Parts: sequence; structure tokens; C-alpha cells
Amino acid sequence: MNPKILLLDEPTSGLDPMSSSKFINILYTLKSQGKTLLIVTHDIFLAQEIADRVLVFSAEKRPVATGNYNEILNNYDLLLKHNLVHQHRHRHNEIVHEHEHRHSHSHKH
Repeated sequence: MNPKILLLDEPTSGLDPMSSSKFINILYTLKSQGKTLLIVTHDIFLAQEIADRVLVFSAEKRPVATGNYNEILNNYDLLLKHNLVHQHRHRHNEIVHEHEHRHSHSHKH
């Protein structure tokens, strides 16, 4: 069929890190072939890797921000407000600290 535009809804959901990494490589190939990819995802890592532009929706499903991926994905307050990052505590041996956590998968390239 060779479509010019692909619409993907949460394409890395449920994938293990290796499969997700392989899938991202496929997306890079499609993008290099001139395909337009429209991806709906909560996976910030995927968005950072593949997006040129990002559109953020509110919990009420209304668009709240649009822009280049770097501008949007580095806006911590925007991401926090719309549930794409959160603060959490964890332990490194005896030291407990808190930091942001982005909803993403761990990938090795």
C-alpha cells in the first residue's frame, strides 16, 4: 500500500526495551523515506527521538501547546501540569532523593 502518512497510537506501549529500540529504527527509516508520521504517545523518549513537532493535550483532550520538540519537551512545568512527568523518590543505597521522572522506556542504542 505504501502510504505517505502513518498514524500510530501508542506504538511502543507494551514493548520491551529491545523491541522498542528496533521499532524506533524502523520509524527513522520511514521518516528518511519521506513518510509523515503522526504519533500519539505518552512516551517522552519516543517523542524526543522521532518528533519534529509536538502537540500536547490536556486531560480534557484539548490542545494546550504546540511547537518544536525541543521547546515543548524541555518545558518541565508544561509536562508536569499535563501528566507527562512526575516527581518521585527513590533510594541509592542509603541516600533517598527526589527528582523528575519522564514516562518513557529505557533504550540502548
